[in-house]
Amino acid sequence: MAKPFTNSIPHVAIFINDHPYKYFVGSMDAFQAIVKRRTIRKYKQKDIPWDNVVTCLHAGRFAPVAGNVFNMRFIIVKAEAQRKAIAEACMEQYWMQDAPIHIVVVSETLKMERYYGQKGARVYTLHNCAAAAENILLAATALGLGSAWVGAFDEEKIKDICNLPGMVDVQMIITLGYADEHPPVPLKRSIEDICNFGGWHGRVEYPKTGINMWSPYVARIMDETKKAVKKGAKKAHQKAREMVKGKGS
Repeated sequence: MAKPFTNSIPHVAIFINDHPYKYFVGSMDAFQAIVKRRTIRKYKQKDIPWDNVVTCLHAGRFAPVAGNVFNMRFIIVKAEAQRKAIAEACMEQYWMQDAPIHIVVVSETLKMERYYGQKGARVYTLHNCAAAAENILLAATALGLGSAWVGAFDEEKIKDICNLPGMVDVQMIITLGYADEHPPVPLKRSIEDICNFGGWHGRVEYPKTGINMWSPYVARIMDETKKAVKKGAKKAHQKAREMVKGKGS
């Protein structure tokens, strides 16, 4: 009688609950990284320490994902010929080939569809990859690296260049390297223009319902008022003294 098939390969845990902070070596404050991050299209001819690349990947894997279903893979591209081919496939964005590292973010879309149907495939998968990509960009900034998020490409060409299976989808490509440019801060819409309260037409939040938010503004106005009153009183006192002296003479 034939023996039943048994899998002799030992089980390998893919979920590791070790301390996450040991992976991160950057010292920049999170808000500094958010404000300092720029899309970099000029890179120095200088290799990135591999530890820094791995740190960026760890940042990506700690991104929030729907249902904790991690359906992404990060394809690391270092070879110059492969980077040139990717730049060509990205609508001839030849600046990309100068970045020493390309990270091709791909999704196992069917994995999310099994759990959440079409919304999982069309929406949650994009959310997952976008969150991971932003984490990678911020980690790169904190490490003193430049980066760019590229979304324009011929997907079939990228799959061919990276030898990707047909069931995965290419979501974005991230370039990493030492920046050889310092783009200025682009114009941003004001907080008043992008914020609504309670609904689309909720444009005003009155102080009585948001006193904590308004307290720094109120304190500044009170301080300026006190200074103005003190300055005005000093001028009035000086003028009064001059008038008294004039009458006495």
